[in-house]
Amino acid sequence: MACYLPDHLVRCLICKNLFSDARRLRCSCVYCYSCCLKLIDNLTINCHCSATHRFHSQDELEKVMKKITKNVFDLICVLYVIGVRCRYGC
Repeated sequence: MACYLPDHLVRCLICKNLFSDARRLRCSCVYCYSCCLKLIDNLTINCHCSATHRFHSQDELEKVMKKITKNVFDLICVLYVIGVRCRYGC
């Protein structure tokens, strides 16, 4: 039986592509880095989950956008380690 993770765990909600340089925001939403940059307006990120993140400096903003992985394989490994399983229990 093949194991498939739900799209929201491996695809960016903005560009709909597999994560590329995934970043996690304070609200725990995950987007591609380039998509995160599109959400920034005057040191504020207005997330799609309705959270608003305000920052005092560009440095603070960069620190908050925590790098998760460089590729989808690494992301799947991270999800496995933290206990996210597919619906078949893989």
